[in-house]
Order: sequence, then C-alpha cells, then structure tokens
Amino acid sequence: MSYTWSAKTLQNGNIVQSREFDVALDNYADTFNGGIDRENLPVNFVNLRDNTKAATYNSGKHWIVGNCVPPAELLAGDGAFASPGYNPRGNFILGFRYDSNAINGGGGVYYWKAAQLTGVEEGMMTLTYTQSSYVPKYWTYFYASGVGPDTVAKKAFKIYIRYNNVVVFEGDYEYHMWMTRSHTATFPVPTGDGLVEIGVEVLPQRQDSDQQVILSFVGGQIHAFNRRR
Repeated sequence: MSYTWSAKTLQNGNIVQSREFDVALDNYADTFNGGIDRENLPVNFVNLRDNTKAATYNSGKHWIVGNCVPPAELLAGDGAFASPGYNPRGNFILGFRYDSNAINGGGGVYYWKAAQLTGVEEGMMTLTYTQSSYVPKYWTYFYASGVGPDTVAKKAFKIYIRYNNVVVFEGDYEYHMWMTRSHTATFPVPTGDGLVEIGVEVLPQRQDSDQQVILSFVGGQIHAFNRRR
C-alpha cells in the first residue's frame, strides 16, 4: 500500500511551532525507516558515482528451457505393438513402462535433471513447468492381430518439481489421456546456482502388463523467473 501524506506533511512556510515540526519530522522519518530497506532499495542502488543505476536496474532475470522430457534411454516401445506387428493405425508408443528402472512397478517418484540455472540471486523464484503427455487407454486401440490386453487398469500420474534437492511442488494425480498442463511454484532462494528436477509418480501396478506403456511425454518446457532483493 502506498504512503498517504498526513496534514502534518512538511511544506515550506506552514510550520510555525517547534512541537508541530517535531511531530511531522518523526512521521517523515518513520516512513523511511519502516518502508525503505534492502527489499525495495538494494545495496548500492543509489550511487553518486553511477547515477544511472537506478534508472537501468531491473527486478530480476528469467530462463526458458525447452525439451524438458525424461531421458530417451529410460523409455521403451509398447509391447503390444512390438515390431514387426505395428498397429496399422500408427498407435506405436514410446514411453515409461512398469518394467522400466525408473518406474519399477509404480508408487515411487523418479526425478530427472531438467534445467541448470546459473547466477541465481537472493530473492524469490517462480518456476513453471508446462508438460504435454499421453496416458494410453487400451480400449481405444485397434489390434490388427486381434490380440491385446483383455483388461484396462486405471492409469494416472502426478508431477513433482524439485529445486536443489528440495521439493517445491507436488501435483495431483492426472487421469486424462491427452493433456497439456502447467505446474507453478514460488519460493525463496539464496544466491548461487540452481538445479531444477522434474519428478513423476505413477499409480502402483495392478492389472497392467509389464510391457504396456503407461505414460508418454510429448514435450515439456520450464520457465524460471528470479526476482531479486
């Protein structure tokens, strides 16, 4: 909230008594003492030898990192459409399976390095991870061979964001097939470099085959904004 000047504001010629002057001066000093600190007036912000700094100072910096998806070596093709019997409708899928080392039957969280932020300054960080994904639902598939899974288990996943090994965001389980969704967290950060990791957790395996793809990432992007003190 901005400061509202009172009737005792110092103005030329209207202070005629010393007591009124003292009260007005105390009011003026309290405004500076209580509202001007390193949060809104950083050290060396006003400098006699560099009088342009105040005009050119900006409030922070940001990073945009694309292709934030799991490493390719952790992904595998769906066993239901293994070569050479690919589905004629093009439904071959590459993604996480329950038998992958990262998922290991589900129920746990797997993290991968998504971004390295250099030159972070003390202040606040806002991280936004936008992810496009596909969760297979097998009843929508057409099998040329007539052979496929005879049960459909509930498939879902949720996203985590970790900054320098501290979890700053935990999402809810997501059940949609095709989806693009943004996940955002705001938190204080110290000066130094920052490591951003994205985590994924899928529901524990129940009826699914080990070789069924349960989650496929189509794309992902991180936007980080660091507001300085």
